[in-house]
Amino acid sequence: MDLEVNFEDYVKRELQLHTDLLNQIQTTLSELLSYQKIGSRKFITPAEYCKLNGISRKTLHRYIKEDMVIAKKISSRKYLIQSDI
Repeated sequence: MDLEVNFEDYVKRELQLHTDLLNQIQTTLSELLSYQKIGSRKFITPAEYCKLNGISRKTLHRYIKEDMVIAKKISSRKYLIQSDI
């Protein structure tokens, strides 16, 4: 009896582990597809650029000011950033 209970617990733990791994793989694939879709465009939004490059918006604005990235101003407060990917 004790062996059966341990086996059931083992199977439950393994099933949960595999489920967690599959969820992580699915999340990673979704992110990669999103990055590929974003990176294929000529211009992207500041938020997308920050996400792709792992920087803050403040850093991005400093990069724009120092001409480290190409940005096109489309209104008094909105920019589009040239994708470098």
